Amino acid sequence: MKLNVCHLYPDLLNLYGDRGNVIAFKQRCSWRGININLLEVNPGEQINFKEMDFL
Repeated sequence: MKLNVCHLYPDLLNLYGDRGNVIAFKQRCSWRGININLLEVNPGEQINFKEMDFL
């Protein structure tokens, strides 16, 4: 199984430890044999939301 994960504005929205949550999420998926494709999107960048499984 593979999940496409979008981390929106990682540099701006890391006020409450979101980066740590993403790291923990990736590790938990790894333990379960789930591959993660992490896409970090910054302001002004285009994204195809139809390709993402998790925001």
